[in-house]
Amino acid sequence: ITKPLTKHICYIHTPPRFIWNYSGQKQNPILRLFLNYYRDLDLITAKRVDEFIAGSVNASQRIDEIYGQKSKVLYPFVDTDLMNPQKSFNGNYYLIISRLNKYKKVNIAVKAFLKNGKKLFVVGDGPEYQNLKEKENKNIKVLGNISDELLQNLIAGCKALIITAEEDFGMTAIEAQAFGKPVIAFGKGGVLETVINIETGIYFAEQSETSLNDAIDKFENRKFDADACVANAKGFSKEKFRERLLELVR
Repeated sequence: ITKPLTKHICYIHTPPRFIWNYSGQKQNPILRLFLNYYRDLDLITAKRVDEFIAGSVNASQRIDEIYGQKSKVLYPFVDTDLMNPQKSFNGNYYLIISRLNKYKKVNIAVKAFLKNGKKLFVVGDGPEYQNLKEKENKNIKVLGNISDELLQNLIAGCKALIITAEEDFGMTAIEAQAFGKPVIAFGKGGVLETVINIETGIYFAEQSETSLNDAIDKFENRKFDADACVANAKGFSKEKFRERLLELVR
C-alpha cells in the first residue's frame, strides 16, 4: 500500500502460478477453498498497481485475462557477455536445465531418451529428482544442482537444449542461444518469444515422448546456424533492457 503521490509500477513475469493453476491439475475441495481466498487477495492487491510492466507477451496476456489490466512488455535480460560462443564444442549430448517439478514434464524427455538411446544430461533439483534419478542409465544422467562453471561448460558442449514445460518466459533458452546452441522446445508459452522455429530451434506440438522424439529426428536432419542463435540472444541484452526500462518509466 503506497502513499497517494507514489507511483506504483509492477514488473511481473506471471501472476502466481500456484494460485491460478496454469498447469490445469485437479485440486481437492479443501485446497480450492484455500486458493480462492488467495485469488481474492491477489485481485485486490493488483488493483493498487498504477502501471503493469510484463516480462513477456505471454505474461501480458495473463495480466489482461486475470487482473483486467493492460501492460507494456519489457523482456528480462541475460548477461550474454558471460556466454562465449567461441567456447562451444560438440559433446554429442542433449541438455535439460529445469526445476524438477511435475509440471515441468521432464519425465517425458527421460522416456523419450530411454527409447531413442541418445545421450541426455538433466540439471536441476526438486520434488521429482529422486524419481528421475532412478531412471538413470548409460545414456541418461541426472546431475542435480551443479556449479555455474560446470553448467556453462555443459551448455557449451550440448547439441541442443530441450525444454519440455510451458514456460512463462524461459531464460535458459536465451542462454543456450548465446552459446550458439539451438533449442528444442514445447511450442507454447514464453519460448514462442525467445526461440525462432526452424531458425534457432524446433518446436514440438505435444508434451509426449513421441512428439519430442519426432522433433529430435527433425532437428538432426537440419543444420542450424550458430550465428543466428547468437544474434537472437543479443536481442535480450542488459543494454536493451536498461534502455527499454528507462523509456517505460519516463
